[in-house]
Amino acid sequence: MEIKRIHREDCKSSRWSGGTTTEFFLYPADGSYADRDFQVRVSSATVDLEESVFTSLPGVERWLTILKGEMRLIHTGRYEKELTPFVVEHFYGDWETKSIGRVVDFNLMLKDGAKGEMHCLEIPSGESISLADKGEADTLFFFAAEGSFQIESKETAEAISTGEAALLRGWKSAGAALANRGKETARIIVCTLQLQ
Repeated sequence: MEIKRIHREDCKSSRWSGGTTTEFFLYPADGSYADRDFQVRVSSATVDLEESVFTSLPGVERWLTILKGEMRLIHTGRYEKELTPFVVEHFYGDWETKSIGRVVDFNLMLKDGAKGEMHCLEIPSGESISLADKGEADTLFFFAAEGSFQIESKETAEAISTGEAALLRGWKSAGAALANRGKETARIIVCTLQLQ
């Protein structure tokens, strides 16, 4: 089993018109979001403007959740949705989308044949969740949004603290689990990815 811890301070951060974005994972590693040369991008952004228009990203499938604050997403001509922390919205980059509300959000983008999805997981103190079956996924990305957790197997245990992330491969034969050894509930953003 391969675990790669990702510390926020080691990630690339950049300014955009409405705030700051931190890129936690880009695949392939030599790709470029600015050039739209990527298959997978996982990032977190601050939205400092009360109203913001999303960048048009044709061919990109998107998932978004809120870490702090509340946001109203308006997909023009489609629907509107109120987002509170850890509610996941799935939409497409060629939709005309704007947001209302100052927040910290978390994003998954897929393009060029990459497959996956994002969801939020809650693990109460003292409990664990098996990672035995994640379908066709070959890579898991975890972000500790609140609290901390451990990635555990028979051979190893790796602690992930609040604000840190981890990439996991080769867990299916390792009997791996996510365990909350802390005193507070752990809230984890999970991206299941099929990269191969």
